[in-house]
Amino acid sequence: MTMGYDVGGIRSGGSQGGDLGPVGQSREVRSQDLKAIKDGQEVDGLVLRSEGSMVQVRVSGRTLWAQSSVPLFPGQRFRALWDASGEVPLLRLRQEDLELLSRFPMRDRPLAQALILRRLPADLDSLWGLRQAWMASGGAHEDLPAAVELFARGLPVTQESVKAMGWYMALAPQAALTLWKRVRERLKLKNSTKGVGSLEELFREDPEALRFLKAHRWASTPVRWSTEEPLMAPAFWPAGEDGPMARVVFSETMKGGRRAYSVFFEVEGDNLGRTEGWVAFMNNLIGVDLRADSSRGVELMRHHLGELKEDLSSGGLKVSHVSASSRRPKPSMTPRPIDMEA
Repeated sequence: MTMGYDVGGIRSGGSQGGDLGPVGQSREVRSQDLKAIKDGQEVDGLVLRSEGSMVQVRVSGRTLWAQSSVPLFPGQRFRALWDASGEVPLLRLRQEDLELLSRFPMRDRPLAQALILRRLPADLDSLWGLRQAWMASGGAHEDLPAAVELFARGLPVTQESVKAMGWYMALAPQAALTLWKRVRERLKLKNSTKGVGSLEELFREDPEALRFLKAHRWASTPVRWSTEEPLMAPAFWPAGEDGPMARVVFSETMKGGRRAYSVFFEVEGDNLGRTEGWVAFMNNLIGVDLRADSSRGVELMRHHLGELKEDLSSGGLKVSHVSASSRRPKPSMTPRPIDMEA
């Protein structure tokens, strides 16, 4: 039996036993798709659902169930090794991550692991800051993923904010779309009604929608570090009145003393299929890289690149480049640098 470390850093064997829950319901999907992911392959993933120690994840364009010993929230991104040696696949840390994790005392490993999974710096300053913030919010183990997301964005980490952020991260796309529709209706009411002031007043009768807007604002705040990889929890944005929902991750960096922003997005639609892209922005210079799973999607995007470039230019932006290409199975997650001489 192959032994390895799962994402919790716990030594694990292949078969875990016990009640497999939703995995048993998805056995047909797993039997068709699991062979396409090699044992020990490094995968980038997105958590879709979480049920106890089991998580439904999207990896390599497939939706599968795997085991995890740490709380992984829907909406959370991760990078791990796929251990398919047993009946139930395991997500485990890479060897270099494991070596880094082993340098920390046991009490700090859950915090270090939470940072490592998102490719954030796991240095002493970051650990100390995260520990202080997490303990101030109550120190509940199930709140750690949401606390990391807030901490990485430089936002207040309180009991209220971690609960709201964790709830937001766990929303299904359809639930997020429904909330967006409620928000639109309230905003239309505000435009037609005089005397309506703050958002708190406007959403007094819909506290769930207000909670959604607050958490959405937090999720849309750029990450403080240059992760150069979209491994943080995304913000949910509707791509049209009736969807689909786009997952968007914002980051902010300093390059040559200048502040630069990048936006990563991923969306699945009927016409283009699964599509992702990077938008890099510095001063008024912008670059866009688009990728699609299907060749038809790439063709459609390339056909409209001229219109996109014209729209961006009409807004007063200088366009460095606009490109469309096929999405690679293991893409480079770094956007093409903006040509400052353009």
